[in-house]
Amino acid sequence: MKRFIVLVCTVVLCSVSLGIAKAETAVDMDLTAFNRGITYAQMIQVCNAPESYDGKTFRVKGIFNYSESKGTARIIFSDSTGCCELAMMFIPAQPLEYPDDYPPLYSDIVITAKLAVDSSNPEMPCRFADAEIEW
Repeated sequence: MKRFIVLVCTVVLCSVSLGIAKAETAVDMDLTAFNRGITYAQMIQVCNAPESYDGKTFRVKGIFNYSESKGTARIIFSDSTGCCELAMMFIPAQPLEYPDDYPPLYSDIVITAKLAVDSSNPEMPCRFADAEIEW
């Protein structure tokens, strides 16, 4: 009986530690613990030097928006006062239909996605790809 309990505890502890290690290595920059101002400042830095962050996986929170005319989803970051905003396009990991598969407009969301740089598009040089959305 003691061996069984030790075995079960070992399996549980190994599972928990593997899960934690996997979560830590899956995201390069987790900005969800920061306030809006710090997140906004970091995302401005990312947009000013996107090559430095290309391919990095981010976990960020912001406000959801969708442009039906362009068929694009965006996450909006704002500064602490709410006067300045930065909207970044994101592409979901799996095909989604608007509005059924998306959160309500202007709701809080968290996405986990890779930054993709497209230097041929000066209007939108970076975006989030393979995004997993939580709301």
